[in-house]
Amino acid sequence: QAKMYRTSATTDLEEKLLISTNPKAPPMTDKKKRHRLFVFLGVLIVMSFVGICPFHHLLKVTEDDELKYKAPEFDIDSLSLILNNEEAYWRVTFSIKNPRENATVRYYSGQVSMIYEKGFLSTDLITPFRLRSEEERLVYANFETYSIDRKCVKKMAVDFFVLMKASIVDPRPGSYRESVALLRINCKTASIEFPVNNNGMVGIMSGGKRKCKVVMIDNNRK
Repeated sequence: QAKMYRTSATTDLEEKLLISTNPKAPPMTDKKKRHRLFVFLGVLIVMSFVGICPFHHLLKVTEDDELKYKAPEFDIDSLSLILNNEEAYWRVTFSIKNPRENATVRYYSGQVSMIYEKGFLSTDLITPFRLRSEEERLVYANFETYSIDRKCVKKMAVDFFVLMKASIVDPRPGSYRESVALLRINCKTASIEFPVNNNGMVGIMSGGKRKCKVVMIDNNRK
């Protein structure tokens, strides 16, 4: 917070505000204290109506920070693998949620990369979509790689990296704001298991859902 320093250019109003902290000033009576308190409260009320109250400004800054930095929620909902003699087909399903109560998130085209031991196996694109306040939806990505031996797949743990651009909008009348962010989503260690009731060529993700880490960068308020 900015500090007020007394200078030769101090105004009469500042003199009155500073005198209460001056040890040489005569003590104020209770009546004067109450009068100044009522005047101060009255000034705050008037300032709030004309839109320049510091508390109103701080509240707006807090809302802007939430708009810019409250990250969407990403999970790996499911992962499946189909093997044949020549190729392997992977399908990952992401569960994406907009946790904001008063904002819509518009996602532009994104890229999903499947990674194994720091090497890229394959990539796919996500088409644009939109999530309204507290809305959740499933998004799919498909990959094709060379066929992998079933025994090797059982020992594999793949990661997924998603890069997307998002526009976060507060659409409420009188408070329209927009923030643009680049999202980096890291989903670690999704492994495959082969249920005994299939032919051994169809695998699914083991261990249930995987939580992804979302990082929002390059936030620029429009």
